[in-house]
Amino acid sequence: MTDTLYADDLTPGQQIPLGRYTLTEAEIIDFARHWDPLTIHTGPATDSPLGSVIASGIQTLAVYQRLAAQAFWRRFPSGIGRGFEVTFRRPVMPGTTLTGQITIRSVEPRPDRGDARLVIDAALEGDDGQAVLELTNSSVMPLRPR
Repeated sequence: MTDTLYADDLTPGQQIPLGRYTLTEAEIIDFARHWDPLTIHTGPATDSPLGSVIASGIQTLAVYQRLAAQAFWRRFPSGIGRGFEVTFRRPVMPGTTLTGQITIRSVEPRPDRGDARLVIDAALEGDDGQAVLELTNSSVMPLRPR
């Protein structure tokens, strides 16, 4: 998907697959040492109640952003994020392959401004198909030039 995308190309209910990303134990520990240095993320795994380090929620959100940017956001010529709500549903263990999708919730065109308010729902799932992250994002994205 490399075609330029505009808000008026989207319809509520439309789904956009985000691809996949596998988090390794080394990546989890390296990220945590820099950005979220809690023992549950940095190890040793024997100190964890789960028997393993787990990915930081911030790292899980970063994986979502990478996948969403590659599959969706960078197709727009511009855009402004207004905010998001995120819920971390389950821990992400080393070796988990995350897959995701975006679902368009609403598109509210504002022709006088040349843009639209866009609300999306998104999720990342683990190997077992259960959600590990869910979020709602509100953005202002351009309409197709007239």
